[in-house]
Amino acid sequence: APTATPIIALADARAATDGTSVTVIGILTTDLGALESGRAAFIQDASAGIAVYLDAPVVSTVPAGTRVQATGTVGSRYDQRTLRVDEAGVIAVDAPGMPPASITPTGSATEPLEGRRLQISGSTLSGTDQLADGLAIHVDDGSGPVRLVIGAAAAAGRTFEPGMTVVARGTLGQRDSTGTGTSGYRLYVTVAGDLEVSVPPTPTPTPSATPTPTAPTPSPTPSPTPTVAPTPTPAPTDTPTPTATPTATPRTTIDIASARRRT
Repeated sequence: APTATPIIALADARAATDGTSVTVIGILTTDLGALESGRAAFIQDASAGIAVYLDAPVVSTVPAGTRVQATGTVGSRYDQRTLRVDEAGVIAVDAPGMPPASITPTGSATEPLEGRRLQISGSTLSGTDQLADGLAIHVDDGSGPVRLVIGAAAAAGRTFEPGMTVVARGTLGQRDSTGTGTSGYRLYVTVAGDLEVSVPPTPTPTPSATPTPTAPTPSPTPSPTPTVAPTPTPAPTDTPTPTATPTATPRTTIDIASARRRT
């Protein structure tokens, strides 16, 4: 049964100095031991959420949706606020079910929401990685990408390609190895049914209209190239033969005197 140790809100636990021992109550948003090879989980109350990290792999799994009391030491692990506990320090209280997931733009899944259960939607980007906790893909709704780490129960055997539309519910964690504390955010999607995937329909090509056959327009038969008739060489005009002008028969002049003698 839960102890009488003073309970503080998870928001206060997150703000506590590293090394502070605290007792909190929250609802598991992943199975106890769902992450980090059986050693990690997340809990959430009305004020905030925080990671829980066990000192050894879990022996008895406690399902998501169970309210638990946990006592441990606050600190940061890869810049993720974490409550370090042993399994005996996690006690089931009741099972109210999963808290609602806050609908959040992908680009807003950052530090102020770390440890909380969120719902994001967007399109998958290119590239996937297989991690110890599941398949990692990036999703963007236009506000900036967020990484999803999808456990086997949520993936349900599906494969992912760029351009798919997903709706995912999970808990926002952080694993920042850069030391800046400003990167490495990822949404852990571990519960069956917390991931919806659809493939945009391929547009059905619009069939081209079959043209109505048109009787072919007869091509004009080319007229033969007219043969130019040779210009006739004019026949030579007969030179008219000059008509001989009859030569007047010379009259014989008869001597009148002679004529008289003849008579």
